Amino acid sequence: MLNGEPDALLMTQAQAARAMNCSRFTVRRLVADGVLHPVSIRGLLRYRVAELKSLAEHGAKGGA
Repeated sequence: MLNGEPDALLMTQAQAARAMNCSRFTVRRLVADGVLHPVSIRGLLRYRVAELKSLAEHGAKGGA
């Protein structure tokens, strides 16, 4: 919990880029390379916080 609110499970592309300290283009490239797997919610792409944390901790295993 942060400020009394539950932790977010999903992030937008811009939030994911800020969290990983990279550009939105890099996030798109990670998706194209099969490293990140966005979730589509009513046509909007979101990124799992757990997957972003795992990528930050372990790197892009098996990615390009």
